[in-house]
Amino acid sequence: MQELLISKKDPYYFEFFKTDCDYFHQINPGEYKVLFIPEDEDKQSDYVRFTDIYHFGISKMMKNKEFPERFYINKWDSSSSTDYAAEYKNGKWELEMIGGFDI
Repeated sequence: MQELLISKKDPYYFEFFKTDCDYFHQINPGEYKVLFIPEDEDKQSDYVRFTDIYHFGISKMMKNKEFPERFYINKWDSSSSTDYAAEYKNGKWELEMIGGFDI
């Protein structure tokens, strides 16, 4: 049986993100075509609500009350989860991997 391979350059290939974050909506990822799904389930289509269309995801940024310049993010996919600490320094985000797991 021949395996179906989908290229990121394929005109019908999209990555899906569930977020209402305006910052993420403005990012231009280059070779990816991105579709944003609303976080509010009432605003999602029936297909999106009942079908697992996400290959991976990124959590909302969580603030650190003791260090307001530090944020936390979790990135996940079907077989792993990675926790990051993020700080905005000198006009760019610096990420530090602080935990996670692979299955």
